[in-house]
Amino acid sequence: MRRVAILFFAAGWLVLSLTPVGADAGQVAVGHVEVGRAELGQVEVIEVGGILDDARLNFLLGAIEAAAGEEREVVILQLNAPAVTGDIDLLERTARFLADPPLPLV
Repeated sequence: MRRVAILFFAAGWLVLSLTPVGADAGQVAVGHVEVGRAELGQVEVIEVGGILDDARLNFLLGAIEAAAGEEREVVILQLNAPAVTGDIDLLERTARFLADPPLPLV
């Protein structure tokens, strides 16, 4: 029962709590934008669209970890996902990772 509750929480959080901005279905894009002057650091923008399956969840985890490794100061995460499917263990791991990320997520 606890796994089901975690699944619904994670799916709801992933799908509903982040407002997509300009992402089309099936779109996956990564980029970064320098913010103001160099001393302000850099922001990583990660866009993920389409059904969040195992491949997209792994991409999302890897992109956030890469941004942390590149010493970005914050990640702006833009999701446009109508559904989440795939391995429940990966979904739970993703939810735990997003709850305690290596750098701030917006």
